[in-house]
Amino acid sequence: TIEWRSNPEADGAPFRARWANETCHWVEEGVFDLTGTLIGPGLQWYVPGKRASMAYVATIYRLKGVIFDRPCEGLIGFDQIYMYEGGEVYQKLDPLIEDGLEHLWYTWATCYRDGSIDAGHFMLGNNRFGFAITTDEHQHVRVTTDVDGEVAYGEDGYWPIGAKLRMGTKEYEFLPDPRGRMPDLGPIPNPQVDGRWRPVGDTREPEVWYAWGETVPANGPRPTRRTLPP
Repeated sequence: TIEWRSNPEADGAPFRARWANETCHWVEEGVFDLTGTLIGPGLQWYVPGKRASMAYVATIYRLKGVIFDRPCEGLIGFDQIYMYEGGEVYQKLDPLIEDGLEHLWYTWATCYRDGSIDAGHFMLGNNRFGFAITTDEHQHVRVTTDVDGEVAYGEDGYWPIGAKLRMGTKEYEFLPDPRGRMPDLGPIPNPQVDGRWRPVGDTREPEVWYAWGETVPANGPRPTRRTLPP
């Protein structure tokens, strides 16, 4: 169990957040009160390197509760990242940035009205780098490094307007949310856009979903396949 609480002597409304394996509870008093259950199992991946490396341990929860007294439900990712001492994501000792690997990176989940679930992590990159990890309502985990794909950009060449990723023989497409762009984070080299991933041709009706991720416009619409540096 991990729990954070505001200092009772601090100004403003108190908060508390508690994550305990199968459940979570996050309260910002006067704003929201959310309780979640795990979409299992947790998923993890590791990018090794002599100079920079990253181990990514992630869990996804389905939340229900209230925001400003209005009933709501949705999804949230709770991720922990392990790096070499002094490492900082996007800044230093980050193999995705320092080795120029990243092209597309998403953590996502969709719960459908028929009770089925799709969730996972997609990473598409240069230098033969990339993988896909998915789980479903039965907690069947599938993992492969046989991935390929492309990103479509708008006229500005910065914000993605769609993407596709092939996971083995299965293809997924990204549907950006009309309000999914996050300009307050930038300008940054990896624009963040929320939306939904779905298998191409899938007709299931989604109930709740999220897909938080990013692309790297400087790397173009498709990843390059180069020889890894020594």
